[in-house]
Amino acid sequence: MKNKITILALTAFITTLATGNADAVISTCSVTTCTGSEMYTLNTCLDGSYTTKCYKASSSGNIYKVFICSACAHGTLGDATLSELIPECNLLTPVTQCCNACDSASCTSDTTFSAYRTGYESKSTRMCSCLNGCKVTSTSYRCAAGYYGSSTNGTTGCTACPNGGTSVAGSNTSITSCYLPTGTKFSDTSGSGEYTENCYYKN
Repeated sequence: MKNKITILALTAFITTLATGNADAVISTCSVTTCTGSEMYTLNTCLDGSYTTKCYKASSSGNIYKVFICSACAHGTLGDATLSELIPECNLLTPVTQCCNACDSASCTSDTTFSAYRTGYESKSTRMCSCLNGCKVTSTSYRCAAGYYGSSTNGTTGCTACPNGGTSVAGSNTSITSCYLPTGTKFSDTSGSGEYTENCYYKN
């Protein structure tokens, strides 16, 4: 019975069809001529022109075709030392894949939070990805100064401090983080005045 197995090898998605089961005896492989009719293919070149190389398993006769990038539609050729596992054969063969241009010097992660939208700040982690260039891998959010709460998406979870109060970003997860700063003037039924120290809200 043939099973479809999807393997993630570094940044390339490699699809292959394999036969047998986990207990099958590992065969040996020999290089053979590619005829174009091979059923089992290892797609290592996803973005450009390629050459092919075929391997034949001695025990089953199955032929595996490897696609190796020779030129890229976008970006440049990547690490030529990458290796692809040939099923049944326990054999690794060198492959070359295409990489989108990515300047690792400029593809850097944020070291501090910055303004994202009104009431929210964000900080992102980035990395160079062979097929995606400079890619954001994760983003953290928090409430900006003058707001309180917490957010996982940068759109909900933060509320403005009441009565013109403010707060310190990074330590403002509850309304008790909000305060009226020193020097704020007030006026009520008892009279008017000015706060001589930060006046924090209470639940």
